Amino acid sequence: MEQRILLGIDQDFSPATQQAVQVVSTLFCCATPSYSLILLHVIPMAHITVEYPGHPLEQPIFPPSPEQYAQAAMVLQRARLYLEEQQLSVYQIETLVKVGSPSEEIVHLAKERQVHLIVVGSHDNSWLQGLRRIFLGSISRHVLKYATCPVMIVTPQSLPSGDTLIAWYEQAIKNYLQTHTDELTVFTSEQAAEYFITGGKKKVEAPDIQAAKTALERLEQRGLLCRHEYQGVVRYIND
Repeated sequence: MEQRILLGIDQDFSPATQQAVQVVSTLFCCATPSYSLILLHVIPMAHITVEYPGHPLEQPIFPPSPEQYAQAAMVLQRARLYLEEQQLSVYQIETLVKVGSPSEEIVHLAKERQVHLIVVGSHDNSWLQGLRRIFLGSISRHVLKYATCPVMIVTPQSLPSGDTLIAWYEQAIKNYLQTHTDELTVFTSEQAAEYFITGGKKKVEAPDIQAAKTALERLEQRGLLCRHEYQGVVRYIND
């Protein structure tokens, strides 16, 4: 009997979602071919309630933009590439984009496809996330409450430091390059540190810049980037 795992992928490919992808890759490393994985990204859609005789009807305010669909495709591809790097068979992975309430769409798809396990990331407990939950509710909490199958809630790891921080930037930059193969990418150490800043941090500091610099140098040594220096500024380019 085929076993299905549903993994929710958010818009920003947040640290919590990245951690959830890593957890799933660990689960799949010893999985048999009878397992399959569904990667789901939900484009949030605001609705208004229109009163019709006998019953109310929800209608979308605005349809998703082409940019939102492009972003959805990009984050799903990013997650898929990471999983494929872990030697997971391509036929085991399916990607889907839905429009609506993320929590409701996750629960609905899990029922529709008879999913055996849902895996979602849970964001940090900062005051901003707490405020967001007060007004919008928690996706993971809703899924946990209404899902008819087991749910795994994955929280992001603590902020990396030292060698772990370098590995963080190296993997983040590598993932970016794999999902932007048709674009010219140019990074200085400062730009890379700021663009791929670790989850939970609001400001780039000297250790972040040094870690990003080391990560860029390693990717250059592996042939993924080229180093160019002009007027004392070192830039790394994927061309």
